[in-house]
Parts: sequence; structure tokens; C-alpha cells
Amino acid sequence: NEYPGLGPRRSPVMQTASTHRAASGLTPPALVPAVPATPQQRILQLCQRPLGTDELAEQAQMELEPLLSLLFDLQLAGQITQNFAGLWCTAPQ
Repeated sequence: NEYPGLGPRRSPVMQTASTHRAASGLTPPALVPAVPATPQQRILQLCQRPLGTDELAEQAQMELEPLLSLLFDLQLAGQITQNFAGLWCTAPQ
């Protein structure tokens, strides 16, 4: 804040919401992590739409060799497939 001693500025709407939340005893919902916990979960999330190996490596922020190993394991488990164009996608349920 540019004015010392005044504290952060809040709009009337924010003050009302904060006051109401405090009075009602409600707490904001817990934050959900944006990135899945494991590389397997991240790959399955990304493969909701078909992706090539290079694009998948870039979006998953993984090196190619560990990614290919993971893709192989997920394919053997029946969780992902490669379509006729060579794109990775989640296996149909």
C-alpha cells in the first residue's frame, strides 16, 4: 500500500464478503493442486485429447526417454492407446 499505516485497500464488495464469511463461520474451500501428483496422472490428463510424442513431452515437461517408458507402461496397462496417426490418447472405456 502506498499510504503507510492504512493497511490494504478493499472494495466495499470484498469487505462485505469478508465480513459475511467471518460472521457465518464459513471458510474458503481448500485449494486443489493444478498439476496432478504423479507423472502417470499428468500423462493421462494430457491425453484427453490426442497428442504427438514431442508435444506430450513438452507439455508434460519430461525428457523423451522416461516419457517413452511411461507411455509404454500405460499402453500395456490399457490406459492409453496410439491412434492411426500415431497420436497418444486415453483408451476408450
